[in-house]
Amino acid sequence: MEITSASWFIYALVDPRTDQVRYLGKTTDPVRRLRDHISRSRRNLRNPRYSGYWLRQLIALDLKPTMQILESGIGDTWPEREVWWIEKYQAEGARLTNLIAGGTGGALGHSVSEEARARISAAKKGCKLSEEHKVKIGAAHKGKSQSPEHIAKRALKLKGLKHSAEWVEKVAAASRGKQQTPEHRAKNAAAQRARGPREFSEEAKANIAASNKARVWTEDATERMASKLRGRHPSEETRAKMSASRTGKKRGPYKTSGYSPSEETRAKIAEANRSRIWTEESRAKLSAAFKGQPRPRQPTTDQEE
Repeated sequence: MEITSASWFIYALVDPRTDQVRYLGKTTDPVRRLRDHISRSRRNLRNPRYSGYWLRQLIALDLKPTMQILESGIGDTWPEREVWWIEKYQAEGARLTNLIAGGTGGALGHSVSEEARARISAAKKGCKLSEEHKVKIGAAHKGKSQSPEHIAKRALKLKGLKHSAEWVEKVAAASRGKQQTPEHRAKNAAAQRARGPREFSEEAKANIAASNKARVWTEDATERMASKLRGRHPSEETRAKMSASRTGKKRGPYKTSGYSPSEETRAKIAEANRSRIWTEESRAKLSAAFKGQPRPRQPTTDQEE
C-alpha cells in the first residue's frame, strides 16, 4: 500500500518473550512509530503509562517489541477500527497495556471530530456480543473490584438519569420468569448484611412513596406475590420485631393512641375483607388466637323511657 498523508495503520506491539500482543495503536508511519516507542523507553523518559513500564522491562533485557500491522486504510475512519481491534483482543483475553478504549490515536492533545465520534457511535449501535464474547469479558473482569472513587464517579454520572418506558419494559421482559439460584440469593443477602441498613433521604422516601401510590398492580402480579407468601411463617425473631414495632399502637374503633390508618386505607381494607373467603383452617387459627381474650365493650346509647 502506498503511504499518503491520509494513510493510517492499526498496529500491534508483540512481546518477543511470549509472542503475545501487549499494545495496540494507530500510526501514519509504522517504522517511525516503532522507533519512537523504543527510543523513548531506552532514554527512560518519564512515561507513567502501563505500556511504558512494559517496554522498559524489555529494554532492560536487551529486547525489542515486534510490530504487526493489523489493518490499514485512508481517511478518518481509523478511530472506530482502533476501538474494534482493542475490544477484539481484550475479549480474547489479551493482557493489553492500553489504558484507554482507543479512538484517539494515543497522541497527546489530539481530539476526535464530532463527525468521527458520530460514526463510532453509529457503528457500535445495534452490535450484539456473542455468548462466547460475553463469557470472555466476564472472565476478564472477574475478581476485579472497583475503587470507591470510581463507584462515586459512576453514581454521579447516573444521578438524575431517567430510563425511557421502552427501556424499562425491555428490562422487565428480560427478567420475567427468571429465578435466582440459592447461591445467588445467598451472595445478595451477604452483601446487604455487610452494607448494613440503607439510609434513604427524605426526598428519596417521598419519591418512593409517590411512585408506589401511582402504581397499579395487575391481578397476575398480585397473585404471584400472594403465591410466594402463602405457607411462609416468620421466624420468632421477626415476630418479636413486628410485635415491638406495634407495641402501644391499638387498632380498631376503640384505639386510644398510635397508628391510625386513613379513611381511604380503612375503606380498602374493609372492601378486601368483604370479598375474602376464610378457609376452615384460618377460622380455627383465628378462633384459637382470640380464645380467652375479653371482647371489647360495645358503646351504649341512653334510651328515653
